[in-house]
Amino acid sequence: MLITRALQPRSIKNTNIKVTSIKTSRAQRWVGSGRQHFCGSLRSFHCLAVPIDDAHGELLGAIDITSYARPLAFDAMAMTVDVVRAAENAMFEPNGDIGRASFHVHPGRVNSNSAGMLLIDESWAVVAANRAARQMLGYTPPELENRQPD
Repeated sequence: MLITRALQPRSIKNTNIKVTSIKTSRAQRWVGSGRQHFCGSLRSFHCLAVPIDDAHGELLGAIDITSYARPLAFDAMAMTVDVVRAAENAMFEPNGDIGRASFHVHPGRVNSNSAGMLLIDESWAVVAANRAARQMLGYTPPELENRQPD
């Protein structure tokens, strides 16, 4: 996943970091001053937001972390992204006739939070795909669901 600083696109100008993260479907970080915050008396603030999707790629919400007193830890973004990916992947539990396939371009990371996961039914049709699977395979959720191997 590409992590960028939040340079808010014109289409979502004058909004908060959580909305920017949701609109762009990407983790975002922002450092600002009082005049950029709804509470103009703040001297500075630091915030980050990471969107959370369900097993079908539908938005559930976003984790938003804001600090008014001091800068966020240098690795706060990476840790938050990792926690969100773990939460998203927890939704990929096989049950009944549904199985799970995990994959990664680096075999040693198959069991990591960055692994692609597919839920597949008994006919090998894709029931759901996590964010990493969609990114690695280059498909949107509607393109992947009910797709069978070629």
